[in-house]
Parts: sequence; C-alpha cells; structure tokens
Amino acid sequence: MKISFLGNYGSWAWNHDYSFFLIFTGISFFWLLKKEKTRKRVGKKTRVWLEKGNRVRKKRKTVEAWLDAGKRVYIGRSHLMTPTERGFYFVLQKNYPEKKYIIFAQVRVMDILLVNWKEIPRDSFEEVQARHQVDRWHVDYLITDKKFKIVCAIELDDVTHQKEERIRRDKILDAAFRSAGVRLLRHKLF
Repeated sequence: MKISFLGNYGSWAWNHDYSFFLIFTGISFFWLLKKEKTRKRVGKKTRVWLEKGNRVRKKRKTVEAWLDAGKRVYIGRSHLMTPTERGFYFVLQKNYPEKKYIIFAQVRVMDILLVNWKEIPRDSFEEVQARHQVDRWHVDYLITDKKFKIVCAIELDDVTHQKEERIRRDKILDAAFRSAGVRLLRHKLF
C-alpha cells in the first residue's frame, strides 16, 4: 500500500523518485569534475593542500598593490586638528606652561592605557576584547610633565558627544581611565 503526504502530487513524486536521483547524481558529477579541473590548474603543493579539503581563495587587491599601481589611496590632511581643537590647544599652552609640561594632540587610548594582566589573563579572548574596545579611540590632548609622566588626558565635548553612540563611548572611556587611575578631564563646548 502506498502512503503519500503530498496529496494529489503523491503518486507523481512516488513514480519519479528515480529521476530525482539521476538529476542529483548528474549535478554531483559535474561539481566533482569542476573541482578536479581546479586541482589540475594549481601546483603540486597546492594540490595536496586542496585534497585535504581546503579551498582556494581569490587574491584580493591589497593596499600595497594599489599603491604599486600608482593609485592615490591616501590624501594628506591640511591640519592635524579641527579649528576648535587648535584654538583650545593655545588655551592649554597658557594654562600648562612649556617649562613644566608637554602637550600632545590626538593620542591613541592604547598608548595611554594598558590591559591589566593581573585581572585579565594574557593572550586570552578577554584581553583581545579589552584591547579592541578602545584601540581605535583617541583623546584630544594628553598632558605630560617634562619627563613624560602622564598628568592628565583631555577630551573636548562638542555637539557630536550628544549622539547616543558617542555617549556610550564616553561612558566606557571614562570608566577605563578611572579604572586605570589616569585623570580624564572633559571640557564641554556646547
């Protein structure tokens, strides 16, 4: 007795199961044939590597290749800081005299803070996560004494610091500096 869950199409599917098998076998054969052609085009070492189940990845054009080809991948900035940041820099120079202090602009957070290996295991996923959280962030200014000991970091909070994502970033940055024991001063411009 024939049982079908396909309704009116049940008898058709039952009678043509063999044709589905042939179609599947044909597609598999052509796929294997194409894979074999790929193997023949590569060198001996690559062929062994491919036979172990690895895939050949297309080579992407790298920045190095673009530069070698003469592409203008980068353009130079006209100024290091925005007009507001430049203006505030001169205010800082008056408040932190050159005889005692050095003012650095646009300093990466990871050049100021280090991951505490006493709390987070070295070379662990947590360490990578802690570094990646802040590794592309910068502070606007870093003040050091003449022996390069960090005095404080300064952030200018303009209108961009009112955006939701920026507020989140600022909270993380404040907590990171607080936990590291480094002073972070904020100067609101709005």
